[in-house]
Amino acid sequence: MQLSTILPSLSKSAGKANVVFFQNNWDVFTEIDKYLKPEQYFFAFPFMVGGGKEDKSIHCAISGLKYSNTPLGEKDGRITPRVEKLSIILDKANLKPVISNQILVWLITHYAVAAGLSAGIMSAGSASKFIENTAIIKTTMKAIREGLAICERMGINPKTEKANRLYLLPLFISMPIAKKIYSNDALQLMFDGHINHSPAEIRQMIDDIIDSGVKYAVITSNLAQLKSYISSNQTNKSK
Repeated sequence: MQLSTILPSLSKSAGKANVVFFQNNWDVFTEIDKYLKPEQYFFAFPFMVGGGKEDKSIHCAISGLKYSNTPLGEKDGRITPRVEKLSIILDKANLKPVISNQILVWLITHYAVAAGLSAGIMSAGSASKFIENTAIIKTTMKAIREGLAICERMGINPKTEKANRLYLLPLFISMPIAKKIYSNDALQLMFDGHINHSPAEIRQMIDDIIDSGVKYAVITSNLAQLKSYISSNQTNKSK
């Protein structure tokens, strides 16, 4: 959505600069290649940072959890000098960079996880309410699995990325673990920042996954259920 509007400008003005796409990405990779050459760009993601803008203030939360980091890498998996240079910069900022040799796998599967998780938290109303709602947690975990199933149909194997292991466990194991992880104060601040400041983006992510489910013949009934909860909540608030 935002990327499609800026790519033509980047194509004209990038020159010899290294462009780092530091955001969620789902199916825009072919679109990027229409405007930039592979040697002009690479990817990263601010996984351990979240928040939002309110008036003239920016509220930011940085997760200190062990698995929180900042992945970065080349599309083809090579470890290049420019990736190493950004890694050094991020390390100096204590953002725990991790160079990935499969950054596209990381980004695409993370999009699926983030869409399902954000839908669940938005359905519950807040991160604190989410971890107290066992039914929504269960639906959310199933919705995330639907997204990961779509990734598989796209040729992306979620099992190769360690961050996805939680969501592939049996529900009676994954749900208590997820509840404990998402009880973390910094993560709750990050999640609340997302749903309060980027609701339109979250709805777009949900629609992207549901639309891809149709395209790749994967049923997304759980994600659709969460979407209906969100719509119902918004209708009730407007009354």
